[in-house]
Amino acid sequence: MSRMTMHNAEPLRIALALACGVLVGCSDAATADGDVDGGEGSGTVGDATGANGPSGTSASTDPDTGSGPSTADDTGPTPTDAEFTVNVTLSEVIPTVAIVTWSVDKTGLEEAHIDFGRDGDLSFSAPVDLDKPEYRTLLLGMKPSTSYDFRVVATAGAEQYQSDMQSVETGPVANGLAQLDMQVHDPANVFPGFIVSSFTATGWAFIMDADGDYVWWYESNLPMVSRARMSYDGAEMWIRDTAVGGGGPGGPGGPGGGGKIVRVTMDGYDEQVYDLPSGHHDLTVLPEGGVAYIEQDGVNCDRVVELHPDGSLTQIFNLSDAITPANTTADGCHCNSISYQADEDTYTVSSLNRNAYVRFTRNGDLVWVFGADTESTFTGDTTWQRQHGHHSLDEGRFLFFNNRAMQSTALAVEYQLDTSTMVATKTWEYDGGVGSSILGDVQELTNGNILVTYSESGVMHEVDRGGNLIREMEWSLGGATGYAIGRESLYGPSPKG
Repeated sequence: MSRMTMHNAEPLRIALALACGVLVGCSDAATADGDVDGGEGSGTVGDATGANGPSGTSASTDPDTGSGPSTADDTGPTPTDAEFTVNVTLSEVIPTVAIVTWSVDKTGLEEAHIDFGRDGDLSFSAPVDLDKPEYRTLLLGMKPSTSYDFRVVATAGAEQYQSDMQSVETGPVANGLAQLDMQVHDPANVFPGFIVSSFTATGWAFIMDADGDYVWWYESNLPMVSRARMSYDGAEMWIRDTAVGGGGPGGPGGPGGGGKIVRVTMDGYDEQVYDLPSGHHDLTVLPEGGVAYIEQDGVNCDRVVELHPDGSLTQIFNLSDAITPANTTADGCHCNSISYQADEDTYTVSSLNRNAYVRFTRNGDLVWVFGADTESTFTGDTTWQRQHGHHSLDEGRFLFFNNRAMQSTALAVEYQLDTSTMVATKTWEYDGGVGSSILGDVQELTNGNILVTYSESGVMHEVDRGGNLIREMEWSLGGATGYAIGRESLYGPSPKG
């Protein structure tokens, strides 16, 4: 369940049904163990309980010329007569995900997409991969228990073809998701996209929209989930555990079951678990598929390893080649967050025990050290205490979550890193009066606002550059979150690291 309060408008408190576990009469979301047969069945759209697979509808239609309001691009070719066969089913695992397959009696298709939305307002668009069998496409970002309209749009040369308008009703939200209380102080400036995160204690990964509604979720069964992040192409979700304390003094893995990464397709039907006993805390997605993650090196620091789509591993860089571990234990560096900068083909990693960030190339060449006392390659403002998530921005701007001392309030801070003079200058900070002794994250959103995640407290703030609170989100008991990332769309490349 979510509760949203609007400020700077007529006082309003809206109860949003997001956690069926606290509502009488809500049905459980369907779940599946292992692979699920996604075969077509018969029945009414929205009933995902058919014995032969998800139920659905199909229609063979003449094209609709696009009646009704739509935000889809109408500047392309004029729709031409064609006959479509369209089938839609709901995922049995995540019933806010619709699976559309279709065909058309035309050849030479060059591009296709599916426009969809509520009440005839087709404000979302899902790209179609024309190489997939039956042009199988997922509709993502839809609210639970809500009716949506959609149509297929296909282009071949100068000709454009449109299906009739179709409809689908999503299923209920899953039990077990924490209740959200969202207070909106400046509705006009709220980030209009989605937030991807996880609940550390319960193992759920989730996506919520700008209204605070859960639109996607997956129960990973990992013991403490610190990161959920969509793949670079938006087709999969990668989920990892924190894995601290099971494999030795302060180390990851071991008999506690940690050191695992889960990859699951966005329809929830295909899951793969990677057992990586020395891995911990965080991962970042790569353009060619796969991820890079942090693992202990077996001595007293950490290294970065790439997990490729075929399951093979490549060691990239050992942090002890850049910084001296703080102590001789297995956790001497305690690296806790990682990001990938595609434009530079570099990684940036946080070392908690050295109060430092280290950047290096995928070829393993050191670029710089920021922090780490005398080992810093920058001068100027290079001293702070304890940090986690970070966001590397254009023109040398660098944001990070400054936990500060245990039990203190945390800061979101930004530094200007001048790589010509190698001088670091602190340029911005935000103190929201909330603390997080573990994890914590910060990101500049595409509308210019800053998303600050106080993981341990189960709180997120969206603020503008003037430090004005746009909205605040707080989850109930069990709602401590992992790292978080805002996405303008659930399709396409991951936001810049």
